[in-house]
Amino acid sequence: MINLTTNRGGADFLITGGADENKFSLSGTTLTFKATDFEARDDKTYSVEITANRAGTNGGANEHTTKTITVTVTDLDDEAPTDIQINDAVFIDGYVSLADDKGANFLIGTLSATDRYC
Repeated sequence: MINLTTNRGGADFLITGGADENKFSLSGTTLTFKATDFEARDDKTYSVEITANRAGTNGGANEHTTKTITVTVTDLDDEAPTDIQINDAVFIDGYVSLADDKGANFLIGTLSATDRYC
């Protein structure tokens, strides 16, 4: 989500083009990127052209400017890690068992997991 602003205020914004304009929606001054299948294409950059229109003041001409916004999306790992372990911990019936005489800052165990993408 991107909030669109101008340095002079009072502008209306429109999506007026761009290679990926169908991947964006605009409501007022809020530009939103629509969900997409990131694995479907190699290029992870998306471009949209935005035009800001502002009515002229004191009988002056209307003003407008057009800019291209490019968004680069990083596809995060959407699969849970596997082989999750807690080393140095004692389990009883699926729970970590601790003696009640352990002081503060006692190390219960070391958590590790395997991510297939790393």
